[in-house]
Amino acid sequence: MTPITITKNDSSYQITPRWATPDDYHSVWNLLLQKAKAFKESGSSQWSALLDGVDSHNTKYRITNNEVMVYEYNSQIIGAVILLHEQSTWDTQLWGKDKAKVFYIHRLMVSNEFNGMNLGSHMLKHIEEIAESLSISSLRLDYLNSNKFLKQFYTINGFTVTKKHQEFTTMQKAVSLN
Repeated sequence: MTPITITKNDSSYQITPRWATPDDYHSVWNLLLQKAKAFKESGSSQWSALLDGVDSHNTKYRITNNEVMVYEYNSQIIGAVILLHEQSTWDTQLWGKDKAKVFYIHRLMVSNEFNGMNLGSHMLKHIEEIAESLSISSLRLDYLNSNKFLKQFYTINGFTVTKKHQEFTTMQKAVSLN
């Protein structure tokens, strides 16, 4: 896959995306915990179950099923995301049963040391390019209504609200298919 170049303070960083392997599980898990703690410190309960060891997305399985993309800098995983071609039980609850050709995005995360470098936006752009190459028509995701950061982040990156549920908001972005 084509590397992503990000810059900060006149320094360039080459970020390499690739599909995760089982050997990456502990790095991805540690990154999940880091982000769950950061959300908690900011007042959000987003991903809080992870802090109790509950992994509702079964990350280990998702990795073995080739559904986790990692982003590396100097052989260190600094970003990751779960990309589902098929609806999880959770997605079906939020979106209804759907046969549309979409990516369901879950747990997009960037290491704290790379915050403020627009890596998350670059990751979303990369995901969109993958979707386009697979003729996937849109990207879908959800977040806790109380997480103002995620609402702003996804809105800035072109996602629009499709529905507000009791505790969650669903968003979608169309993929331009050439």
